[in-house]
Amino acid sequence: MVFCSCHRLNSEREATLRLKGENGIMRKNILGKQKEVEEQREELDAQKEQQRDLYTTIKGKRLATEQNGTKIHGIRGASPGLLDSFLCTCACGAVANSVAAPARL
Repeated sequence: MVFCSCHRLNSEREATLRLKGENGIMRKNILGKQKEVEEQREELDAQKEQQRDLYTTIKGKRLATEQNGTKIHGIRGASPGLLDSFLCTCACGAVANSVAAPARL
């Protein structure tokens, strides 16, 4: 089967157009992924800043409690807001709670 030059030229044009289209799609996908990566970097930076702020807050709370003579006993997994209700102000070493204890019978 012999193709004339016009058939060969048309098939090359079609192939070129198809490849250009695929190239455009790939370029669009890459730009989308680059945008996602940049958004995730910005989110990570914001989380790191928030973490630094929380560490600063915790350090300040620890210094304040040391200066007041109170201790924070090992409460693992507690959120920073909960730590305020578990400060011990007595010398016995017990964990005090801001909620009143039930009366003993």
